[in-house]
Amino acid sequence: MKLDSNKKTIADSAAHISAFVAEPDNFGKLLPPQIKDWKSDGEKCSFTIVGVTDMHLFMSEHQTAKKVSYSSLPHNKIPLRIDLMLNSVSEKETEAYIALDAQLNNMIAMMAKRPLTNFINLLIEDLQKIFQKK
Repeated sequence: MKLDSNKKTIADSAAHISAFVAEPDNFGKLLPPQIKDWKSDGEKCSFTIVGVTDMHLFMSEHQTAKKVSYSSLPHNKIPLRIDLMLNSVSEKETEAYIALDAQLNNMIAMMAKRPLTNFINLLIEDLQKIFQKK
């Protein structure tokens, strides 16, 4: 199942945004209140999406100013990848969205589509808010 968040314009450079998100500790700053049990050791992170599942992720790819990817660790119940996609509009403005690719059977995908879409939309909204405050 592949999902995309809403696109948002973020008030900073793509390079600065990608550097921020590439730090697993900073990834936790994007998480909405429905997230519980946040943990990070600087290389990987874990958390619980209440009513959905536990997530165990590591930063798997960082293309400066273009893309930051977090992938699930092998023991994750849902194999997935979360990609922050960045498109530089100017030195102080970046268009961004989050793409999620989860390996789910059709029945689980139908039940998980709405909560996972809400989750990635909240992530991109919180990223936008963090950079508005700077």
